[in-house]
Amino acid sequence: GGRFFRIAATENATPTDLTTGLDTLAPFPAAGDNWINAPPDGAWLLLDTGRFDAECAGYACLALVNDGLSTAQPVRANDNVVHPNSFSAVAASGSLIVYPDAGGPHTIDLYAITRTTGNAWSSPVLLTTASPYAFNAQPAISADGATVLFDGGDVQYAGPGTAICEVRV
Repeated sequence: GGRFFRIAATENATPTDLTTGLDTLAPFPAAGDNWINAPPDGAWLLLDTGRFDAECAGYACLALVNDGLSTAQPVRANDNVVHPNSFSAVAASGSLIVYPDAGGPHTIDLYAITRTTGNAWSSPVLLTTASPYAFNAQPAISADGATVLFDGGDVQYAGPGTAICEVRV
């Protein structure tokens, strides 16, 4: 039904409706919430959403929400909201985000941004320069935040010949 839930990996666990919590921070956007991701410890939620900033209303952007659903911020790098190409990842610290986008040497590359102070983020750093693949996407950040696993392939969306790749942050 277009809603996000979180559930503990325990017997008889009850799902928590994250969408209701998000609605208390900002109304459900016409553009909707496209996806949500969390690090293994669940301390942060990274969303692709039309919430939290007028620049995201018609063109979803990244937003970072604490696990208690009490604070949210649009993610800005170089004073612009970040519009990822697809699914992105946040580290357990909440201070590293990896996202796919165009503009690098490949059709889609991975970029990393780090929190500098407060809600400010660094300029994007290209991570997949040396990749032999045209499409580099679906990042997953290691528990220690040092490496990123991702899909690398010459066909978008994990088509035939896709490899599991790793890059240091």
